[in-house]
Amino acid sequence: MSNIPPIIGNAGVLPAPRPPKRRRWPTVLLACVVFFAGMGFGSALTVIIVLRRVQYAVNHPEQVPPRLVNNLKRRLNLNESQTQAVQRILADRQKTMTATRAEELEKVRQEVSAVLRADQAPQFAPGTPAFEEIKLRLAPP
Repeated sequence: MSNIPPIIGNAGVLPAPRPPKRRRWPTVLLACVVFFAGMGFGSALTVIIVLRRVQYAVNHPEQVPPRLVNNLKRRLNLNESQTQAVQRILADRQKTMTATRAEELEKVRQEVSAVLRADQAPQFAPGTPAFEEIKLRLAPP
């Protein structure tokens, strides 16, 4: 017969090995990385959207009064005559602001031209790329 003694009950049996102790810090670290990556992505996306909306509003000022009128009409529950009066007021003020922007743009052009050297001044004349960029930023069409 065999030389292996029979095992009776739990006597002589080794206990099952314990599973390795699970470390929690990799899970916590991964959760933090995902959280902060999401926060960064969300913040960047918010900034991009807000900048595009602001630039659109600046480049299309003719669309601002109707939006403002609709907003005021909804919030203040304006009747039709009030809505028309507010729309007329905003349209008049927008014309004034556009004229003021044009005047200020000319002042900016003159002041910047006064600082430039003689060889730089022609590069900032109306119609040049440098002036048109400033014009678009300060006084949209």
